[in-house]
Amino acid sequence: MSEKIEKIRERVLRYRPALIISRIPERTLKEFKQIADEEFSSDYGMTLKWLLDNSRLYVKLLEMEERLNILEKKNPEEKVIKTLDGKEVRTDG
Repeated sequence: MSEKIEKIRERVLRYRPALIISRIPERTLKEFKQIADEEFSSDYGMTLKWLLDNSRLYVKLLEMEERLNILEKKNPEEKVIKTLDGKEVRTDG
């Protein structure tokens, strides 16, 4: 490599964001690397972003599910039961 290219490379690497994580359970690291390899061409940064985005979505889904459960308890579904003589009996859940 030429000296000019080497200097540019050093400058880029010096200011490049980095993240070092230690003490990762072996199984978790293996799974993380597998996702990175299969879905993101071994790009750990994009893998981490994807996992964070999905975890945020998962939390939002749990919150929505909790709200729906509260609403269903406040407004129970009305059931309609037809009797043998054709009349309708309405119940509130």
